[in-house]
Amino acid sequence: MNRTFRQISGWNNRSPAAQLKLAARGTKGMIVCKLSPFACRLLLIALVAAPLSLTSFHFTTQAQNPPKQSGPRRPLPKPPTGSRGFEQAGRDASSRLIAAAATRGALKPIAPYEGLAYKTWPFFAWTPSPGASSYHFMLRDGTDSSAPIVYETDVKLAQLAYPADAPALAPGRLYSWRVSMAGVMERKLGGAATFFVLAGEDAAQVTTALKKAKLAAPKSAPERLAQARIFEQYGIWYDALR
Repeated sequence: MNRTFRQISGWNNRSPAAQLKLAARGTKGMIVCKLSPFACRLLLIALVAAPLSLTSFHFTTQAQNPPKQSGPRRPLPKPPTGSRGFEQAGRDASSRLIAAAATRGALKPIAPYEGLAYKTWPFFAWTPSPGASSYHFMLRDGTDSSAPIVYETDVKLAQLAYPADAPALAPGRLYSWRVSMAGVMERKLGGAATFFVLAGEDAAQVTTALKKAKLAAPKSAPERLAQARIFEQYGIWYDALR
């Protein structure tokens, strides 16, 4: 059969490339003739190169057209939270909080601002007003403008450490405070801020943590810094500032 095929097709008179093409057709896709050594090498190269070309094309196509992600994008992880919902964040959170509040303008409350307080003698701070010689501080028991005034005083600096001889603040109460100053034509009134004094189990958790670390009454600067870090761990940023 091979001899008949060679005679009919003029096998011996064809070039190696023509022999390769003719042999590739064969009978029912099969090679039925004996190839020359050079034609065999060409066939081997063609058989090896074809899969590599397909593979290269596959990876090139994937690089140009990356597969689409199925489903919605997974949200970023939330910061861990302690018991009773206290947030645990980085040590520099209070610094970022003050820096952000300082850009609000004059007489804007900085601390405490819409937060929690552990101590009943908090530290208050606000953005100063250029040229101000004094500020009037007012603290109310509640958020309404007509709520009873707990304490008020005049100070020269844009901050106030709640004095020990002032009326004690009650745990579990929501307070509001604001500052004002005398203007050329009228008195300038700053914005109001609120804070909540911890009570019950929430306050007990902080107390336990301070006693365990022996930092309930810090005496040195390193101890006060360690106490501030505990306050930060429980999300009580403003007590950490004092």
